[in-house]
Amino acid sequence: MVGGGKYTTYKAREAARDEVDAFVAAWTRTMKRHELLALCDEAQVPCGPVYSIDEIFADPQYRARGNIAMVTDPRVGEIALANVVPVLSATPGRIDSLGPPLGAHTDEILGTMLGLAADELHALRERGVV
Repeated sequence: MVGGGKYTTYKAREAARDEVDAFVAAWTRTMKRHELLALCDEAQVPCGPVYSIDEIFADPQYRARGNIAMVTDPRVGEIALANVVPVLSATPGRIDSLGPPLGAHTDEILGTMLGLAADELHALRERGVV
């Protein structure tokens, strides 16, 4: 058995999850992120950084994968959004808008679907209900 020790098997690690988590947290705090990632990479331990927002925008992998969509909206201008994931080759998906403005469908819903007359809608608006 490679490694040995009390955390060798998944069952043993799971049984001592809090202890293992505390041990790993204490160990990782002793290094800079780039040092820890290099060490894990060398030992073939799957891992990756947890980015701050500004780091996401600077990461070339995020850019290459198109993970951030820049969408222009007349209300707010250009805004960055998490893009559609996964990106499929035949049906990649896209973000066309941020959605309709607040109240854009009020007349349709209250009038057409719920049957309120125009004067009833006007009265609701006058009272600040809609």
